[in-house]
Amino acid sequence: MSAAGSVRTRALDAAMELLSEKGADALTLRGIARRAGIGAASIYHHFDGRSALLVALALAGFSAMKRDIVAARDAVPRRDSLEAGSQTFFDFAAARPALFSLMFDSRLLLRHAPLREAEQDIFALFHDLVRRSKRIPARFKMNTAMALWALGRGVAAMHAAHPSGALPAEDLQRIFRGADYLIDRSEIPLYATPKP
Repeated sequence: MSAAGSVRTRALDAAMELLSEKGADALTLRGIARRAGIGAASIYHHFDGRSALLVALALAGFSAMKRDIVAARDAVPRRDSLEAGSQTFFDFAAARPALFSLMFDSRLLLRHAPLREAEQDIFALFHDLVRRSKRIPARFKMNTAMALWALGRGVAAMHAAHPSGALPAEDLQRIFRGADYLIDRSEIPLYATPKP
């Protein structure tokens, strides 16, 4: 690894630690430089500002989530891949709530196309898991993928709004069990469709 790569890696590692400990609002480039043991000028060389650092953290989060979901998918029979991928998604949220919230921060997503692309890449992977599932009738697969993805985005918002910075584990389990229940009843309409 080059010295430049080493400084960037150390800065991102320190930023991940601080994000986990104190949340995104507490992140400053100077504080990260102190934690990483690098000069402030070095960190400014690698990140234009705080926003660039937050985007780099969120992109690293999407990369880690994708790696985890692919590993979970590949570790189970094809018929169980949706359950494994969904559980991995929620486990990621439970284990890294501050990072999860940052990844789905609407302000960052609106301003940074690479983040939107990373999210769409994860959604495409998730949609593939839904397509593989035998539990969901073919005509409901895209709708189910979108609904479950929206649920995941909602969990990110709930994490961010919770006073502790993360939903309690029992609430996450309730959400996961509720989603599982709804999947098993995917042919039952949940609301009346308006007549044309």
